[in-house]
Parts: sequence; C-alpha cells; structure tokens
Amino acid sequence: MIVFRMSTKQGKKIEFSYSGYMKYKPNKSSTSGYGSDDWFYLCFSQDESYMLIFSDDAGYGTIWECFQLVEGENEKLKNAEIDLWIDTYFKKRDRFSISGLHLENIDEVKAILPKCSRCYNFNDQHYRGMY
Repeated sequence: MIVFRMSTKQGKKIEFSYSGYMKYKPNKSSTSGYGSDDWFYLCFSQDESYMLIFSDDAGYGTIWECFQLVEGENEKLKNAEIDLWIDTYFKKRDRFSISGLHLENIDEVKAILPKCSRCYNFNDQHYRGMY
C-alpha cells in the first residue's frame, strides 16, 4: 500500500493511504496560459476519505493540500471525469481543509508523483511542497 506521510506547518503528522485513483488537470486560466497544474489523489486517513491535492502554480511553487470528503463522494469520484473532481474540490474544500502540507516520504511515493509540470521538472524540494 502506498502511503503519503505528510506534516503540517505546525508539525502535526498525517498519513494518507492512496486508493489508486488520481486525476490530472492542467489549468490554463492565467493570461500566460500556464495557470496551475493540479494532481488530485483519492486517499484515506483514519477511516475517512480525503482528496489530496498537489499543485504547481505557474512557476511560483508547489503546494500540498487536502480536504475531507463526505460519505459517498469517494465512490462517485472513482470513475468520474476530471470535471467532477474539480467541482468537488472548489465546492467542498472549506469542510476540513489543510493547506501547506509537506510530503515527508518522497522516495516511497515517487512512482505515483508527476515528473514535471508544464513549467519545469520537479525535484525533491518541489515534491516536499514549497508553501
């Protein structure tokens, strides 16, 4: 089982077990055409479902964040198109949202992380989360 071991800015440790479902969205909303590149992972932590998000914001840096899904959302998202994932993200992230997470076990999860964004190749600093 693949587990994302994360820490918060306050030093709290959180582990997210990866469910095997992931989506990618190149968000070309900025005037430069870059916007952000976003990767969404369905995960579990302490018997609760979460969406874990890794985002590269047009060269400004990378960030990890997560939010808790309500009952049934996890199943709906598994085989859904990216639009439902995005809609869920923007409508639900105020529920239980943590931003500024830092990935602690990069080597253990590197196989499922993106190698690059549309801006540059990632290194360990990017994977850890810059914000």
